[in-house]
Amino acid sequence: MIERKRELDQMMCVYGPLFDKAVFDQYNAFIHSCFRTFNGVGRDACLRADLTRLQETWGTQWNSEWNGFFVDAKQKATNQEIARGYNNLLHLLALEIGIRAQPSDDSKPKLRNRLRTIFKQ
Repeated sequence: MIERKRELDQMMCVYGPLFDKAVFDQYNAFIHSCFRTFNGVGRDACLRADLTRLQETWGTQWNSEWNGFFVDAKQKATNQEIARGYNNLLHLLALEIGIRAQPSDDSKPKLRNRLRTIFKQ
């Protein structure tokens, strides 16, 4: 997992300048919701996952050496935080590469008026 994070970080450092600053900022926000970084020189990022739940799920197959890769219970992220950060990042990336159009401020009134016209017929 940490190796995958490093690969993503490297890609964002290389390709990040091609995107709007908001994409880079949202990537960092998402990564920081998933990982606690800057844990000291030579120390890996820690996962903000629910260690207790993972230990219960894995049961006797859990390796206690893995515990050091996780934050304590007070610092874990909620599923909602992770989902929100992920969805926000994907939304911005989609806008940036042209998959989704940026809604204009006046698009809602136009749509509302068009729907009124359609349903009056």
